[in-house]
Amino acid sequence: MTVLWFDNLQWAQPGVRKLLAVVVRSLLDLPFLLVTARRPEDAPQWPPPELDRPLLVRLPLGPLTSSEAKALVRRVAELEGHGHIADDKTVDAL
Repeated sequence: MTVLWFDNLQWAQPGVRKLLAVVVRSLLDLPFLLVTARRPEDAPQWPPPELDRPLLVRLPLGPLTSSEAKALVRRVAELEGHGHIADDKTVDAL
């Protein structure tokens, strides 16, 4: 299976979005997954209504809570720091 991830679709030029639609239509019969992420405000409609796919899943994500954001920062710091645990002061500063 081929997976293509396209982040920040809200900033993509119209030609890029059209190209993604062509890619999806071209690969209709192949094991292919297109994952896009975009912010909902001022974002163009995606996928376009004329794009007929067997399965479309929309997963709206809200903002992280403060504790979720701190946990994410702490985890990334641990991974980047080769297991070193980030203290609260460091996490709050980030």
